Amino acid sequence: MVIAAGVSSAVAHVADAQEAQEDAGLFRRWGSGKYKIDDDTYHRIVKPHFLSVFGAMPSFKGLCGSNPDFFVERDGTVYPSAVESKAKKAGKCTKSKYSADMSEYLTEILTPKPKPN
Repeated sequence: MVIAAGVSSAVAHVADAQEAQEDAGLFRRWGSGKYKIDDDTYHRIVKPHFLSVFGAMPSFKGLCGSNPDFFVERDGTVYPSAVESKAKKAGKCTKSKYSADMSEYLTEILTPKPKPN
């Protein structure tokens, strides 16, 4: 009896751990739909590119802060959202003021690269 209880308890624990990993996997991605990118690629490659593109726009850093969040729409349009309290309160980091079509760039990032033989 004790062994069976231990086994079922262990099985339940493994199932809970697997479920927790699956749930955690939902939050380890940036974007949605066809523009879903793993967090590592997003933070190492994609976000620095976004920051350089948007940083070249007038007053971007002053209105959106130095490290805003970015969102992507279904058509590949990317826009920032201020997260720093001063920029957030100002409310001037808007989608209508700052947005860019990044569909080609995102598609290129998501296209599997051929493995060398």
